[in-house]
Amino acid sequence: MYCPYIEKGLTIENDGMMVPCCVFTDDLDLNIRKNTIKEYFASEQYEQLNQQFDNNIWPKGCASCEVAEKNKQLSLRQNALPQKDLYSKQFIDLTIGNECNSDCVMCVPENSSKILSRIRQHGTPEDVEYTLDFDKNDWINDDSLWQSLEENINDIGCLKFLGGEPFLNKNIWKQLNRPGIQKHKQNINLMVTTNASILPSEKMEELQGWRSLLINASIDASGKQFEWIRQGLDWKTVSSNVQKINSLQNSIVSVSLVVSVYSIANVHHMLEWVNRNDCLVYFNMLEKPPVMSINRAPVEILEQTLLRLKGLKMNKVQNQIQLASLKNFIKKSIAENRYNPTMLNRMTDYYNRHRTHTMNTQTLEVE
Repeated sequence: MYCPYIEKGLTIENDGMMVPCCVFTDDLDLNIRKNTIKEYFASEQYEQLNQQFDNNIWPKGCASCEVAEKNKQLSLRQNALPQKDLYSKQFIDLTIGNECNSDCVMCVPENSSKILSRIRQHGTPEDVEYTLDFDKNDWINDDSLWQSLEENINDIGCLKFLGGEPFLNKNIWKQLNRPGIQKHKQNINLMVTTNASILPSEKMEELQGWRSLLINASIDASGKQFEWIRQGLDWKTVSSNVQKINSLQNSIVSVSLVVSVYSIANVHHMLEWVNRNDCLVYFNMLEKPPVMSINRAPVEILEQTLLRLKGLKMNKVQNQIQLASLKNFIKKSIAENRYNPTMLNRMTDYYNRHRTHTMNTQTLEVE
């Protein structure tokens, strides 16, 4: 058994914890505030994780991928396997904080200052639990982190930024201009996970010159449905920005689509948009909070969506594989359906009262 993230990946989370990837759940007792990047890859914990995979044993922190693969859904590990070039050297994933311009229904305050602000004003939805005592992410502004990156630059093949919204954080773009990083940028793949709502003209310059530019655009639906799910964003602006990024040299745009009770009925529209814009697509099958999983949607909505997807043909082979995984997830959610109209209406009413746009849960879809 092999996982590119276990062998080459390092994700530094909001609290500074160092783990192989963004879905790893175990505490390795390694933190960027006390350990360097070189120390992570030389640690006993790192060696033990690789030994477990060599022996075909799932580590405790890899439960997300283990469950997905048992359910015949594509896991993060499987999504990484075809992208060998990204993991030929170290894959460094930096979670840069929660500064964000969007209040997304399925997101958490650790990743969005807008959500934190809403919760402080209006409390939380009755059926959704949040962690509110998370550590402030200050390590991203610590010069020692960037010095550690520079010292390790020859071993790094990919730098990834995840927020919050990375284009709001001025410090990371300033730090990327460090001489050691600029000298080697043509050998490094730059990956940014963004809501694609902000694309300052000066950033267009900084996005060029890397070995490749990989933009993960977090988009879950199209049109008005998108604007309800990702409160504060404008669909036309996001769609236009994706097209601009797609036109850059050596750029690859992938759509990271969270499959939730609020996005599922619109997913066929979104996949048609993906085809038109020649993007890749990856599905995040939301299961937490449980109330937002698609097994809480009406069965008729799931069946109707499955029927619409039946005749859809994706332009890219990789996207067709993703679509097959989505169909399996929908079938599983139909079989395990737990639709509760009272709970769904109560949760939706909370968002309708405390955010600008409103939506009717009778259809879960805005045409």
